[in-house]
Amino acid sequence: MIISIIIPCYNEEKTIKKLLNRVLSIKLKKQIIIVNDGSTDRSKLIINSYKNKIDTIIHKRKNDGKGSCIISAKKFIKGDIVIIQDADLEYDPNDYYKLIKPIKEKKILVVYGSRVLNKSNYKNNSFVKSFREFGNFILTSISNFFNHQRLTDAHTCYKVFAASLFKKIPLQQ
Repeated sequence: MIISIIIPCYNEEKTIKKLLNRVLSIKLKKQIIIVNDGSTDRSKLIINSYKNKIDTIIHKRKNDGKGSCIISAKKFIKGDIVIIQDADLEYDPNDYYKLIKPIKEKKILVVYGSRVLNKSNYKNNSFVKSFREFGNFILTSISNFFNHQRLTDAHTCYKVFAASLFKKIPLQQ
């Protein structure tokens, strides 16, 4: 089983090296696809220094947004499971094992991460500020109501899909 990891990156020179090292250290068969979304800092230079370790590197000329990065990466997916990993280190790649387990066991096709569950794990993260937590709670509640779901963090950046499903989703930005 191969895990395709899509990493959108925009101006993350402070975290991208550490993130790539963590992703590379994960003991899973993986394909790494990084999309530099027109960064104006040193991100492009840092990403290029990993060219022999990363399967696919895409450099966009201008910042088009995270959705555009994911759309650009979609055609390169070779894995059985797709993980979207932000470059800012808000999430730990060591969580991949837990995130892919239900998909590997063929229990479900999609897993969403949550910044709300086990919140103490993220106490050094800026998300923990009350205002953002409350706003996320309201938006997640509205999303759950309209979409008939029970998510704890609808706006999480960790999204994991069975590749067979992900490839069928007509993504739009």
